[in-house]
Amino acid sequence: MHKLLLLFYVCFVAGITCCFGQVETDLNRASNFAVLASTQITNNGNTSVTGNLGISPGDALVDNGSLEVLGRTVLPPQPAAANAMQDARAVYNALAGRNGQPLGGTLGNQAQVIKPGIYNISGNANLSRIFPLDAEGDLNATFVFIIEGDLTSNLNAGILTLNGAQARNIYWIVKGKTRLAESGLLQGTLLSLGDVVLENSVSVIGRVVSLEGSITLNTNNVFLPTVILANLSVTKEVVQDDYYVEEQITYNITARNAGPGAATRVVVREDLPAGLEFISATPTKGAYDQATGEWSIASLNANESATLQLICKITAPGTIVNKVTIEAENPDPDPTNDTGEVSVEATYFVPEAPGGIIGNPGSGTGGGGNNGGGTLNICAGEEYTFEVPVVDRATGYTWTIPTGNGWEILSNETERTTNRIRVRIGTVSGNVSVTADYRGQSSNPTTISVAVTNIPATPGAIDGDADVCEGDIITYTVTAETGAEYEWVIPTTAGWRIVSNEEERKTNAIRVEIGAAAGEISVRASNGCGTSQVSTVEVAVTNKLTAPQITPATTATACVGTQLTFSVPEIAGASGYSWSIPDGWDVVGAPDTRTITLIVGEEAGEVEATITNKCGSVTATLAVTPIALPAAPAAPTITGDDVICANSNANTYTATGVTGDVTYEWVTTGGLAIVSGQGTNSVVVSGGASGGSLSVRAITTTCEVSGASTTKTISTTTAPDAPVAITGNTADLCEGDEIEYSVAAVDRASSYTWTVPTGNGWAILSDETERTTSTIRVKIGSVAGTISVIANNACGSSSAATAAIAVVNKPAAPIITPATATTGCVGSQLTFSIPAVNGATAYTWTLPATWTPVGDITGSSITVTVGETGGNIAVAVSNQCGVGAEGTIAVAPVAAPAAPVAILVPQICTNSTGNVISVAAVPGATGYTWAVTGGLAIISGQGTNSITVSATTTGGQISVTASGACNTTSPATTANVAVTAPPVVGDITDNSSVCNGLTYAVNAVAGATSYTWTVSPGFTITAGQGTTSITVQRSNNATTTGTVSVVASNGNCAGEVAATKAINVSLADGQLAFPKAFSPNGDSQNDLWVIQNLEKYTENEITIFNSWGSEVYKRRNYRNDWNAAGLGEGTYYYRARVKLCDGVTKEFTGYVTVFR
Repeated sequence: MHKLLLLFYVCFVAGITCCFGQVETDLNRASNFAVLASTQITNNGNTSVTGNLGISPGDALVDNGSLEVLGRTVLPPQPAAANAMQDARAVYNALAGRNGQPLGGTLGNQAQVIKPGIYNISGNANLSRIFPLDAEGDLNATFVFIIEGDLTSNLNAGILTLNGAQARNIYWIVKGKTRLAESGLLQGTLLSLGDVVLENSVSVIGRVVSLEGSITLNTNNVFLPTVILANLSVTKEVVQDDYYVEEQITYNITARNAGPGAATRVVVREDLPAGLEFISATPTKGAYDQATGEWSIASLNANESATLQLICKITAPGTIVNKVTIEAENPDPDPTNDTGEVSVEATYFVPEAPGGIIGNPGSGTGGGGNNGGGTLNICAGEEYTFEVPVVDRATGYTWTIPTGNGWEILSNETERTTNRIRVRIGTVSGNVSVTADYRGQSSNPTTISVAVTNIPATPGAIDGDADVCEGDIITYTVTAETGAEYEWVIPTTAGWRIVSNEEERKTNAIRVEIGAAAGEISVRASNGCGTSQVSTVEVAVTNKLTAPQITPATTATACVGTQLTFSVPEIAGASGYSWSIPDGWDVVGAPDTRTITLIVGEEAGEVEATITNKCGSVTATLAVTPIALPAAPAAPTITGDDVICANSNANTYTATGVTGDVTYEWVTTGGLAIVSGQGTNSVVVSGGASGGSLSVRAITTTCEVSGASTTKTISTTTAPDAPVAITGNTADLCEGDEIEYSVAAVDRASSYTWTVPTGNGWAILSDETERTTSTIRVKIGSVAGTISVIANNACGSSSAATAAIAVVNKPAAPIITPATATTGCVGSQLTFSIPAVNGATAYTWTLPATWTPVGDITGSSITVTVGETGGNIAVAVSNQCGVGAEGTIAVAPVAAPAAPVAILVPQICTNSTGNVISVAAVPGATGYTWAVTGGLAIISGQGTNSITVSATTTGGQISVTASGACNTTSPATTANVAVTAPPVVGDITDNSSVCNGLTYAVNAVAGATSYTWTVSPGFTITAGQGTTSITVQRSNNATTTGTVSVVASNGNCAGEVAATKAINVSLADGQLAFPKAFSPNGDSQNDLWVIQNLEKYTENEITIFNSWGSEVYKRRNYRNDWNAAGLGEGTYYYRARVKLCDGVTKEFTGYVTVFR
């Protein structure tokens, strides 16, 4: 590296003013000031300034937090700040009036990328998001932004430098005020005429200058811009070998960085010359672009190297010179080793001629065949494999075979370019040859001769009889072919056989015995090269006949005089059928078919059938025997009823007096019908409205001979008529009377059925026999009803005769009604009455023992004097049927009220008033008397069923009685009363966290039933009020302090002393803040990238990428301990995945700048 550049680098890193000024000549004495204000600098929070901090002409430096200056702090009367302000003003004045390109006030549009130059913004400017500045590879490119108004920014907005853009070459000329929002990043020198405010976590790479106002810092990092030098070199090597056209060549390219700084955006350019074609590139770091020939490396640390293996194909012969260059966005102090070069000589390669050709049948590779130059004897049509030894470096082979006449290469397109091919041999002889090939170059050919033998032709037509009888011996021949053997095939079905011996059957003629079924005879010729196609002849066979079986249509045995039919099956090839029958049998119809019908004669014999064809005839026989007719059976006798019910269907009749194996035939006339049993000796007959006749005869089972018929006459009858009228007393009967009822005798009736009302005392007094007659005795019930009777016989029942019975009842129990009341004072008079009853003959009253009548008590109304005890007044009414049921009413003298039920006592707190005590109202009570003892006192309510009492620190006893009419008083009811002391609550426990929010709790207090919580203004209780634990939320984000209090209650008795605790809102603060920059230079100041509140989310993952998108750091459960080890200065990008309290993983992205 150049010594002057090395000295410059050391001076720059050390911060020596003279060296720094050489770089930033425009700012001169202001170049080493990171923060410079005119009137005042105010700091809030933890702020780090890398560089000098100064104020001039003012001198107010207010530090409300922790301000760390890694440089000098210059205040009046020191002149350095005044000199720096003078030079900063000069730069402002020089740039503020410049005219450049107009630019809109919103900086950071999604597609907006700014190139080097001067830009004028006519009004206010707002940095809305990431604002990219692209230097296009020029490390000295300058960006100047002249803003006529104020400069502001949005949350997380920042400057992104691309392609060599440097913070030292960016200038912000602001003619108004500047305010940068939280977590932003500004790069460049800010010269603001008015006040400058950096909000929380804003980072600056450059300078912050307020020419006429103040600067306010809020937990910021401000770094002076830096320059990093890197000494790069590149070498290119090639593996030493012979190089041939169409072969591959491998280059190894090595990029190195000798330092002292890390190189970023390193590009190695590969210029492939003519004669090379790209195949592949494998870098150990970075990525290779085939289209541009550029190998890009995002960063190369000091003393680090990377290698690229490049593989190409040689496409032309000659000298090939290949060059490579390296560059980066960092200045290179020694560019002499930034190129590399290598050259090779490429030629064509011609392979040697293949060795001798080996041939093998099929696809085999060994065990036979001849060497090249000889002759192979092969059959036509055979598949053969030809092969030569592998030729060194040959990339393919070219085979040549005879054309036409069936010669064919069977290998596919790929196989036929190898040292081995499969060929189908043609019908004529020829040569097979092959050359070895290498990338368009071919060797001399190697050749072998092939002599071809063909297979025999298909034999001609087979000569011999083709229509024969089964069992014949026939000779079959074909025309002979020299050198050929013959293979004959005959049918394999039963009876076929070759008569010729083993030698004869290989010739062109054979003798064959014919089998039972037609078939095919075939023959083919063969020699050493194969077998011909077959020649065939179809042989038709007429079989010898086999005697068939004669089949009767029904049976071969029948009664004399009946008809029988016989048949034989149809036989293929039969030319005729003839029949022979026993003597005395007659033929019905034509006898010359294969079916015949005969009339059975009296003699037994045989039926014969003869069948004829071209090869002979056969006869089938069947023995037949006639059956003699039996004698006719006798006439049967019919047993059963002569008279049946009309429309009945279960009348049984039986035939008797017949012997032998017979069936019966029954016949009916008139209204009669057979229901079941036809064919047997017993039938069931149904009768209609009128009678008829029933006949039967017996029939023999054998030959069905019928006997004489027998007839029986049957008449019908019906159910009896209804009885005329029921006689007996039916009016004004009393319950319990016994009355006799009867009807006149009914014609055709065999019995009677009586019905009387059910229940209510009704009953038939006659016994079981008497009650089926025309007269019965009945006991009268308590209610009116109807008596009925029907007449019955075997054919059914008549309709009913009825009689209505009227019943007079004893009077019902009357209802007694008091004139005024059922109670009264002893000695007073009360009147009671009942409604008058029609037909009543007497009223009988009964009084309680101590009650006395006033006057007559035999009517429907009475007056009585009240006695000293209670009881019932009763009355019964009599009529013609006797005394009725009693009616009663309960009466009593006036009694004292009942004692009040339990006294209702509420919870009573010590030293309380207004405690309401009561009892339920007592029926009949006219007043109440209360009494208390101990620390209790009645305030109001005496005389009612509810009073109000006061209590001291002790309880007591309370009692109450009820007063009633007639100067009566109830027994007293008492209750013990206790007083309750309020509970005292303990200390409040703070359980606040990010996931739980602000939560507070107290231990449960014995006896406490509820808890009342209160919070300071600005806070709201969102859950848990009334319990031992609550959740609190800030209703105003500006509120950061407050208190929470709680009081315990025991029912209605609240505690007097409340527990109180201060609210710490930071415990529930889960807002993540990602720093935009930090300086891991080992000075223990801002050395780690600390994400605010991340420690409250234990499940997280941090990934850091460089500007090329390569991952350079990754950590799960990040502990705020990344120090960018091994990485150079620059802007990096982060992706943070954090599992939040709801279990959802949220992703945060952004950038962070590393300074050393």
